[in-house]
Amino acid sequence: MPVQSVEEAMVAVGRLLDKGGKQVIITLGASGAVFASQDNSVPVHIPTKNVKPVDTTVGSWKFSYISTSSLSMSFGFQLILILLIKFILLILISFHFIIIIIIMFRKD
Repeated sequence: MPVQSVEEAMVAVGRLLDKGGKQVIITLGASGAVFASQDNSVPVHIPTKNVKPVDTTVGSWKFSYISTSSLSMSFGFQLILILLIKFILLILISFHFIIIIIIMFRKD
């Protein structure tokens, strides 16, 4: 199902929950994201803030952080824990790439 707007995302979230999804997040780029879960089936639109992109190669951790801070007041510990684990994994992957670059350019 193609989604082009916040309204379409809210409908799609409901359909995905009806098909058995436990938690559904649809990202909409500059329009933000829409979230709902089986426990809180009313879709929530999380708008984005205008930011100046600096490094887009590891940008998904920013979404995780903003989502965690936006949703922490509305949704349970489980979602916060999942997003925190995602953030930690992205940090570890970033360090992995740094180590590879250091090894590649190391002078023997």
